[in-house]
Amino acid sequence: MTGAAPSAPRLPIAALLLALIFLPTLVFYTGATSSLALGAVGAALLIIVTVAAFPVGLQRPLANAIAWVLGIFIIITLHLLIAGLLRSVDIPHAFASFAPVLLMALGGVALAIAVRAVPPAQLDAAILAGFWALVLVSLLPAIGLDVARVYAGPGYYVKPIFPFTEPSHLALILMPFFLYASVTAPLRRRLLLLGLGLLLVIVLESLVLAAGWLLIALICMRGVVLPLVVVAILAVVLTQLDLTYYIERLDFSGDSQNLSTLVYLQGWELIDEALRGTSGWGQGFQQLGLLGTDSPISAVIYALIGNDSNLRDGGFLGAKIVGEFGLLGIALVAALLVAIARSALFLRKVARRPGGQDPALVLAHAVYIGLFVELALRSTGYFTGGMLLVVMATQLRLGTRLPAPAPQAAIA
Repeated sequence: MTGAAPSAPRLPIAALLLALIFLPTLVFYTGATSSLALGAVGAALLIIVTVAAFPVGLQRPLANAIAWVLGIFIIITLHLLIAGLLRSVDIPHAFASFAPVLLMALGGVALAIAVRAVPPAQLDAAILAGFWALVLVSLLPAIGLDVARVYAGPGYYVKPIFPFTEPSHLALILMPFFLYASVTAPLRRRLLLLGLGLLLVIVLESLVLAAGWLLIALICMRGVVLPLVVVAILAVVLTQLDLTYYIERLDFSGDSQNLSTLVYLQGWELIDEALRGTSGWGQGFQQLGLLGTDSPISAVIYALIGNDSNLRDGGFLGAKIVGEFGLLGIALVAALLVAIARSALFLRKVARRPGGQDPALVLAHAVYIGLFVELALRSTGYFTGGMLLVVMATQLRLGTRLPAPAPQAAIA
């Protein structure tokens, strides 16, 4: 007696996205490492191993990615050696990051293959699952279920939202998922989502999330509806909201003692110091803040909290890229801004007709909008779950011979 062939197990794309969202910050929160890097690399390895277990044609894309990364390593090494002629550099420290860079690149490529290998409906559900998981984590403290009070972590976190050590970390990974949910929703549901986003801004008291919410509103809404909706919502909310927190963070005067503002201003001082000290060449890969700094604001930060907060990551990604790669970094940031502008235009079109879009491509463009926030406002460095998403999004946007979405029977 012959029966139907057993179906292959479904590629667990939702689980992979949830691992990418939570694993880097969970490892960091528990104090197992001093940055998000270990958890991000762990998430990358998990993605690679999981996707490799399925017949999705992973070998060739990974081989291409290795070739590209090796070429990038050659450029980085040459740049670093020349930077060493201009100032002291720690070459072993830079080289120690090569293995994590390679794993992050391979993890992002594997994730791109994974999102192309599942049916659009499954991918859409997985992305929305990631979004609602982050919303739940955000709202738990507001309803009295504050896990951070039960387990505060080994360090002192000012406003932890378990497993995120600060609201801005949650806001950064939330951005692309929130934008995807908004642009793919019908108008009525989109308005409800924007209202939910504003509620999260109030609950989390995050200026990064507030900026992200405004970006999402600008992309999703159009015509006269946008200013009317924004003004109406803000008119209701701002009358009930204590704006002291946000005003403090927008105070860029020289005597500001708000740590977030100081870290941001420190980033601009680090850019200026790096460009002036190396005649525009940059300090070299992973060298920003490594050998200290003469930044006056850094001295203020050290006096306030007793450590060099965000010195190595620059506070925002643009500061780290430009500080380490100089004029080449400026060119890279400019290219990214062009790509981000194109993503905004693409998502505006999606918002006009939210049905029938390719969820993988919509997510890829949403990730690039989130990248703008990291470039301009706040970041935690190169090794994060968000950077895994950026690699994935780049692979999807370049369309480097990715397989077409698999038919339902192939993966279900």
